[in-house]
Amino acid sequence: MVERRSATTGEKLPAAEGYLFIDPKKCTGCSSCMLACSTAHFGRTSLALASIQILDDPFGSFPADIEMAICRQCIAPQCVTACPTGAMHVDPEHHSVRRIDSDVCIGCRKCIRACPFTPPRIRFDRERKKAVKCDLCKQTPYRDGR
Repeated sequence: MVERRSATTGEKLPAAEGYLFIDPKKCTGCSSCMLACSTAHFGRTSLALASIQILDDPFGSFPADIEMAICRQCIAPQCVTACPTGAMHVDPEHHSVRRIDSDVCIGCRKCIRACPFTPPRIRFDRERKKAVKCDLCKQTPYRDGR
C-alpha cells in the first residue's frame, strides 16, 4: 500500500471513515440527489453545481447505463497530496473526509488533474473559480431551507 502524506505538512493521511454509497440497481438516474446537493450547498437547484454527478448513457444497458461519479474518499488521496496550498485536506473533525477549504483554494486545478478517476470527482466552479467536491455534507448552509 502506498502511504500518502500531506504536501504542505508532510503528515501521514488517515483513512476517511465514510463515503457516499449508491446502489446502481436502484438508481433511476432522476438527478434528484444532484439537485438536493446543489440546493443544500448553494441554495439553488443546478445540476452543474452538484458535487454528485450521475452520468446517463442512453446507449447502455441496465444497470451499466448509469454511472455515479462521486468522490470515493480515497485511502491515498492524490488530490490532497497535489494541492499546493493545503486547501484540499483531510478534516479530522468530520470523520477524516477529504474536503476543500474554499477560502484557501486558489483555483489551480491541480487536485482535479491528480484525481485518478474519469471523470474526475472534483469539479471546477467557474463562478467562484474554485475546486469543489463532495464533502459528505460538511458544509451545507442551505440544508434546512434557509
